[in-house]
Amino acid sequence: MTAHSAAVIICSDRILAKQKPDTVSSIAAEALHAAGCRVAPAQLVAEDYAQIDAALSGALAAGHRVIMLIGGTGVRAGNWTPEVTQKYVQLRLHGLETQVLLAGLEHSAKAGLSRGIIGMTSHEGTLIITSASSAGAVRDVLGVVTPLLPSLLGHCEH
Repeated sequence: MTAHSAAVIICSDRILAKQKPDTVSSIAAEALHAAGCRVAPAQLVAEDYAQIDAALSGALAAGHRVIMLIGGTGVRAGNWTPEVTQKYVQLRLHGLETQVLLAGLEHSAKAGLSRGIIGMTSHEGTLIITSASSAGAVRDVLGVVTPLLPSLLGHCEH
């Protein structure tokens, strides 16, 4: 597989406020790199609709083929990542979302609280992946998705 460019966006008020360390951006970057992606430095934004939208829009404009948004997928105030992501995803990959849910439920009942979305911007577009902000969630999501990157992106080389 050709090395595709990947972006990681962390959506977390607690990491921004230094109330919680960022352990997930390195987990995501390492997994995406191991899957053959060139990974840009992670971007950290607040749990704010406009900031998440600007970061995602910027990553798309930069030409990244894989974009992972981590955080903001739950039901708390400020959890806007799924709503922002839905603006850009034309092809939901419900089967992958279900696989991620099943993998997550093997480790935590809280996996069912995530409103994560996985989808493509178009038939030959960018893959957008969302994940809850725990290290386990990121591992579960990428454990399902990364083995399938050649099938998802291999047919649409740019």
